[in-house]
Amino acid sequence: NLLAAALALPHGGPHAHAEKQNRTILYDHPNHPDVLNLSGVLAIQTNRPKQALRLLVRAVEEAPQNPQFHYNLASAHKQLGDAQSAVSAFQHAVALKPDYVESHNNLGNLYQAADEIEAALNHYDAAIAHKPNFLGGRHNRAGLLSKLGRFEEALADLDHAIEIVTNSGYARLLIAVGDRERALSLVETILTTQPKNADALAMRGGIHSDLHRHKDAVKDFDAAMKLDPSIHFIAGKRILSKLHLGDWSNFTEDLMALTKAIDDSGLAATPFSTLSLLDDANIHLATARATVSNFYPRQDDLGPFKARRKDGKIRLGYFSADYRQHPMGQLLAELFEVHDRTRFEVIAFSFGPATGDDMHLRLQKAFDRFIDVRDMGDREVAALSRELGIDIAIDLIAHTAYSRLGMFALGCAPVQVNFLGYPGTSGAEYIDYIIGDDIITPHESHGHYSEQIVAMPHCYQVNDSKRQIATKTPTRAALRLPEDAFVFCCFNSGYKILPEVFDGWCRIMLQVKNSVLWLLASNPEFEKNLCKEAERRGVDSSRVIFAKREPLDVHLARYRAADLFLDTRPYNAHTTASDALWAGLPVLTRIGRSFPARVAASILRAVDLPELVTETDAEYEALAIALANEPERLNLIRQKLATNGSSSPLFSGEVFARNIEKAYIEMIARNERGESPSFLRVSP
Repeated sequence: NLLAAALALPHGGPHAHAEKQNRTILYDHPNHPDVLNLSGVLAIQTNRPKQALRLLVRAVEEAPQNPQFHYNLASAHKQLGDAQSAVSAFQHAVALKPDYVESHNNLGNLYQAADEIEAALNHYDAAIAHKPNFLGGRHNRAGLLSKLGRFEEALADLDHAIEIVTNSGYARLLIAVGDRERALSLVETILTTQPKNADALAMRGGIHSDLHRHKDAVKDFDAAMKLDPSIHFIAGKRILSKLHLGDWSNFTEDLMALTKAIDDSGLAATPFSTLSLLDDANIHLATARATVSNFYPRQDDLGPFKARRKDGKIRLGYFSADYRQHPMGQLLAELFEVHDRTRFEVIAFSFGPATGDDMHLRLQKAFDRFIDVRDMGDREVAALSRELGIDIAIDLIAHTAYSRLGMFALGCAPVQVNFLGYPGTSGAEYIDYIIGDDIITPHESHGHYSEQIVAMPHCYQVNDSKRQIATKTPTRAALRLPEDAFVFCCFNSGYKILPEVFDGWCRIMLQVKNSVLWLLASNPEFEKNLCKEAERRGVDSSRVIFAKREPLDVHLARYRAADLFLDTRPYNAHTTASDALWAGLPVLTRIGRSFPARVAASILRAVDLPELVTETDAEYEALAIALANEPERLNLIRQKLATNGSSSPLFSGEVFARNIEKAYIEMIARNERGESPSFLRVSP
């Protein structure tokens, strides 16, 4: 009969034919729950959610014990954007059918969107517990675990998810009967046609990168890009992972392709990737804005801020994942300790790993309150910040690892600031200010920032005057350095060393015959590839020496075994530059156009060594050669650094604190007067 035939069509079958049948059947059976459900599903499939809702509500009323009807009703609510009602309907479905994995997965997604992290994980766990080979649940849980920094767990899910896809269904049967040729063909078809597999490969590549497994990361990125080259950010991540390996194959072509892809969408590279690869503030702003508009748009649903308290103190909220032994923790510790407690209350919001190292413990003590918000969603953190009455929310992360711009999109405080952790614009209209200075953010560059500039009087970078240097300087022999050679040093991360930078270093070494290049060890592939690149440029690879990683005090002490620090571009030495100067080692830089390419110049001028700031590659190379060949000239610079370094405001957390406090006070005064944020110059 007609009713049986219609119900036999999967989800209503071909829409036009099914709808024609359903109109007839619905007229004859207006209260039949199966017909109402089928009509509702058809309405969902043809994007008529309001009609679907009316039909599915009636279906549930007629058959309230049918879990599928509740699931379909939830889908209609979801299509209408009513997340709360969708959650309620999906919950009814799993109450009736606890192993309803699709409902658990949808609940996980809805709770994740609402930043209810624990509930989301519980439902993903339930879906996978009932169906271990459920690809959607594995993939979605992996994404959430990755956001929480639980990379090993996320990686295990993705490994399993990819295994499911490549061995699923008919392919597994073909393997079982020994027909591997057809099985391989089918697997290739699945990999080509399943976009989720490309996404999973890309995500796994990202996790490998986070875990410093760059060889595996490049392999996954290559595989994913073959499936879907338009995956967000993958092109930039791939180039960065190759740089971590010292793999410069096709670098120029890759960079040109990346620049074109950024022009097309703005989402081909993360904002951080563009800082490392391109000295172009327009591109930095474009990628940051594209990322914010697509993933972290302003959300006003928490409503306006309450009026400020009248107790006089300004409440500062510092938001970071780096309250640990990390370059940011090292720079910031003294600032937090010496903030004026008569004027400010200082609260930490921590969403990074609780490492328990000495720096983590020091930083915990430095705040009036230290709040661990790792397992809280963005909305929950923003609401907590408002409840605590935070006046100024300072984002110390922006677009770096563990980024949580979503909480700032909701509004953590009436004034929000981008400071230190990310050397560039956030691209977010809801971040009011960025901390800069006249070197890093000169007047002509202000249009490249979505924030208003705060021009600090000495340098945008804060430092810790309590940084300890080991009392014993290692001998050159202990460091595997030749006793009589001139030691050029660069302890920047390997990804900052671009081919054209290394070209210049090799030209310098060819002119300074008895010299070596001392670099920070990264991974075996990096070391092997850099040695090969030196040989290609006519430099004996034995002259490239790698320093293993050491505790900070020992690391700082060994700078004294070097003669001159050679900076990278477009991403300069930042913390590394101040480390070298603190240890007494001169730093040579070439100033660029964008924020990350001007940091070393700002730091050098703060210690009154502008003579080490060059404008062109030719000047940079010529000065490096001259300083190596003129020991008296270099000694004068060392003496000047020794005199200026200890007294420089660059290395006084106290001086920096008083200056940035002036900025904070003015920000609040403007806000209370109802003024919009605008350029702010801090007088020393």
